[in-house]
Amino acid sequence: MFLIILTIFPICLTISSHAASVIPDMELQLLHVVFRHGDKVPHREIQNYPNDPHRDHSYYPMGSGDLTNQGKMREYKIGTMLRERYDQYFGPDYWPAKIYARSTDVPRTQMSLQLVLAGLFPPSEKQTWNPHLPWIPTSTFFVPYKTDNLLFPHYCYRYKEEYQRFLQQDNAKKIINKYKNVLDYLTDHTGKLVNSTESAGHLYNLLKEEVLLWTGVTEQLIVQTIPGCAETCPFEKFLDIVKDVLPNDDEYYCRRDKTTEDFAHQSSAACTTESWWHINLIVFLAFTLKFMQK
Repeated sequence: MFLIILTIFPICLTISSHAASVIPDMELQLLHVVFRHGDKVPHREIQNYPNDPHRDHSYYPMGSGDLTNQGKMREYKIGTMLRERYDQYFGPDYWPAKIYARSTDVPRTQMSLQLVLAGLFPPSEKQTWNPHLPWIPTSTFFVPYKTDNLLFPHYCYRYKEEYQRFLQQDNAKKIINKYKNVLDYLTDHTGKLVNSTESAGHLYNLLKEEVLLWTGVTEQLIVQTIPGCAETCPFEKFLDIVKDVLPNDDEYYCRRDKTTEDFAHQSSAACTTESWWHINLIVFLAFTLKFMQK
């Protein structure tokens, strides 16, 4: 049994297939696809700063954080790319029992998932219900925001505790302190206090989206490989490589040592997002520092 992981960039497709592979002696058993939502307009509730010259710009009829037409097309193209790449595994017909498609509980991610499925499953001859509409409805799922420990786990208090513990480590403080002058610069020029990875992450995403809204980027498929294994990785070897980081049941379900009904603990999606922002922060601050030195 072999496992192929294709990361496009949270929305998940899990596809079961038993078709013969073009690679001799190999049979694809299970395919996981993880990708991010398409291009969107800024989410003004969290992505804003007082000195933004575009703060009052209207994106009507798109609401705050909604997909742009370019973002919709990008997601649709992901679906057509998957169809071209794995056509023999999917077969001509859409079988709901053979695919589990899940998004987060956010309108833009739900719409992105529907667009990918539209590109992935054009109606076969048997499933064409309207000759003038090359589309069929597909089943999608999502877990409520506060309980989604897989894709949007903001309320996993253990994850947040670990992240806060990481921020207190000397190496983390060293990284942040290295760019203190940049954070001060951003605070002065934005009119908003920028003193954390979270606030810098919001600003980074806002500026990125304001730029990409007009310029766009080129779609491309980047094959991801696991360190220590080839693109096609035997499942047993995959399990051996990741055995030290696989969560046990308690960790996966984010169980506490002492249960409580206090929902004030923010959990993992903000925390997961914060971890992404920590990476984005370094890139953003390095770019800003270079700009300041010119």
